[in-house]
Amino acid sequence: MNMVNDQGVINTNYLNRIQTVVDEALDVGFYVVINIHNDGGRNVPNKWLDISLQNGSSEFNAVVTKFSNMWSQIAAKFANYNQSLIFEDMNEVIVDNAYSRDQLTDDQFYNAYANITELNQKFVDAVRGTGNDANDDRVLVVPGYNTDINITVAGYDEGVFYMPTDTAKDRLALSVHYYTPANFTLSDQPNDTSLWDINGQYGISYMTSQLNKVSDYGVPVYLGEYSAAFKNNINYVENYIASLNFAAKSVTAASGTSFATEYWDNGVIGVDSTGTGLIDRRFNIVTPTGTAIISEILNPTPDYSIPPKLDNGITLIENGGPYTGDDVLIGTYYRSLYSLRNKLQIKFKYNVLYSTRVDENGKEVDVDFNDTFEFVAFNSNSSEQKVTQVGPKGIDGKSDITPSFNQTYTVTIPISTIENKLNKTPYGIKLQTGDIGKSQVSIVSLKLID
Repeated sequence: MNMVNDQGVINTNYLNRIQTVVDEALDVGFYVVINIHNDGGRNVPNKWLDISLQNGSSEFNAVVTKFSNMWSQIAAKFANYNQSLIFEDMNEVIVDNAYSRDQLTDDQFYNAYANITELNQKFVDAVRGTGNDANDDRVLVVPGYNTDINITVAGYDEGVFYMPTDTAKDRLALSVHYYTPANFTLSDQPNDTSLWDINGQYGISYMTSQLNKVSDYGVPVYLGEYSAAFKNNINYVENYIASLNFAAKSVTAASGTSFATEYWDNGVIGVDSTGTGLIDRRFNIVTPTGTAIISEILNPTPDYSIPPKLDNGITLIENGGPYTGDDVLIGTYYRSLYSLRNKLQIKFKYNVLYSTRVDENGKEVDVDFNDTFEFVAFNSNSSEQKVTQVGPKGIDGKSDITPSFNQTYTVTIPISTIENKLNKTPYGIKLQTGDIGKSQVSIVSLKLID
């Protein structure tokens, strides 16, 4: 279907379908936001809503005409809808590959904002111009550059971004998105991580300071997108969502500027690293993960006690290395109701520093490698059970191996094996050396797998 032509005429069937979805959402009591979504986003093929075009040029004037025509049609279609319907003019408009102020020259920055402010004004004029109807005072939401807090603030500070002129009083809102830090909230980012520290660099204090930046411009703030990709780390995702919503409520109370948040559900469920979905649309049910996250949105309760963990519920006590000694405590693991994984995988490197024995003359002499590693599970009652063993005959005696820091070894332990041995109590895992010799170990990774 060709949804919109070059002049901005929207396909009638497409617009009718949008109306059907809006009606269904309003009927169950939702607020609904309509926007032109991602037509000006980063690296969009055949992007027409291009803010890198020279302001005032014939090319950009054609963009403005198309944009205005689209909003005139949308506004007319929904002119008599009540105030539960909100319009937002555009989403994450950006000069390709320029994500921060220092990646834009002054000319690029000022030109981009000249285009953004012109489009925002044309949007307001188109909606208010439909006649004596509900659009006269409908809430309208407008963004700054890339809907990004820092570059929006830079636009305000440098005097190139401002709210449109409006015939209605106090019916405009500012749109921002929040995905910081990107290597936690998004997928396939440099230094990708499943961890988020509430007390860390990008913790709740940082969240609060970011929201405070946009709290003093005299308009409500619509935090129109936020989420964190599920990376088998539901404890961290929940706490991130709780903390951001708590920060929004706190800034609202302290500043008097209202913040409204809207979670980004991309429809992907499970532990897929690209997923943020709360609803299983195959069966029209909220998932257990969705239930937990929705609870934190409605009643945010940040947990300041959660330490940095790996994957789903694993707390890594000692990472990296090398560690030398008789015992290395790898980590503790508390099985989560949201865990969809079945095995604990430990990757490690190890070597022998020396092995000795006493000869017939009472003298210590070097001997061949004869040290043993045992992976030992333990519970809160100090009960210990050997899970598997690594030594000169390999892992559980299956093959001969030569210990070396140049090779990574992998041990995979079924969760059920450990739980059955420890009667399903919370437990930890440690790597314990044998009695002979002195050994060195480096933990490469610790995670849950299928």
